[in-house]
Amino acid sequence: MVFGNSSYSNGQVKFNNETLLNKRYKNSFKIAWDPVSFGVIRFITGMGTTALLINANTYLSEFFPSKVRGKFQAIGMAIGVCGIPVTGWVSSYLIPLSNWGWRTVFIWGALGIFSLFFISRIEEIPRWYEARGQFDKAEEILQRIEEAVRKEKGTIPPASSVLPQTKKDKIRLASISQLFKGHYLKRTSLLTAAWVFQTIGLYGFGSWVPTLLVKQGFKMSDSLLYTTLITLGAPLGALVGALISDRLERKTNVVVSSALIAVAVFLYGVTLQPVFIITFGFLINLIERTYASNLYTYTSELYPTETRALGQGLTYGIGRFSNMFGPLIISAIYTGNGYMKVFIFITVCWIASAIVLCFGPRTSNRSLEELNTFNQHPSTTIKNSNVVNRL
Repeated sequence: MVFGNSSYSNGQVKFNNETLLNKRYKNSFKIAWDPVSFGVIRFITGMGTTALLINANTYLSEFFPSKVRGKFQAIGMAIGVCGIPVTGWVSSYLIPLSNWGWRTVFIWGALGIFSLFFISRIEEIPRWYEARGQFDKAEEILQRIEEAVRKEKGTIPPASSVLPQTKKDKIRLASISQLFKGHYLKRTSLLTAAWVFQTIGLYGFGSWVPTLLVKQGFKMSDSLLYTTLITLGAPLGALVGALISDRLERKTNVVVSSALIAVAVFLYGVTLQPVFIITFGFLINLIERTYASNLYTYTSELYPTETRALGQGLTYGIGRFSNMFGPLIISAIYTGNGYMKVFIFITVCWIASAIVLCFGPRTSNRSLEELNTFNQHPSTTIKNSNVVNRL
């Protein structure tokens, strides 16, 4: 949440560079000397990684036009989650090298620092400059973007007018209080609830599957194999999200996805046949990535430029914070009520997510400014529409 606010103050590209440099601490894992130092470095790495995730999602949602916003958000996720099985494969070779082999896995993770050279070459979002009253700078960047598009695609169609031209006033800076006023109170509440239910439902399932299968009599080697096969559904799910995100209403996508995950989780819990465990587990991961790729976009769409990263950081951050309690709840349920009740609980989480999101607004094929223009809150919209109408 704090880093989301900082990104609005400093700019998305600049902030992404700084948070990526924060990930250099990941390389420090290899020199951690005790559990405490390991935990501290892990905490710092988690802060940097999550901040980068939030700002990358915000950047994607602001950079692409409304008709393809969800598609490219999902493609970005699909590329990212491919790192999960790849890292697992790399780890299987690195860890057995010696008793310090596990440390080399963190060196592998720290290689992400090289993406800094690519991030530093992308343009800052024109909306960011316009939101701060720097209209000439916003126009300069937009002209460079348009010229690059002309060279690749040819003539650019004229922009459709979304907001009327008004006086070029500088709007107020981001404030957390804006997230809890007027229309945004409802949006913040439902998004926070959705991310909490998603976090508990996803990580509660993923982190406990190997253990629960072993408790049910499966060998640890078989349990890990099943888990690995299940995770292959994640990148495919993000690609499905890219295919449907802008073709169907985004709100409908996340609601239906939540309901389908609930069904798959329940069916997973009632079977102990390996083929069905893999099948339903694969479907859970596939549909969840479809859901998440749409929810990232949906979250960014529901806030104006000055609070977009802050709103996503707050709601997503509270969701991730809830993961501190999710495993404890699942452990208590399993100990007191057994295997099946765990999956009933996770099913209820996904049903709750679907119900909450039913109360959200429709967003597909609508500009970010249109989604955040309210008669009673004129100060929360960008005053000059010359730039935003061309994005």
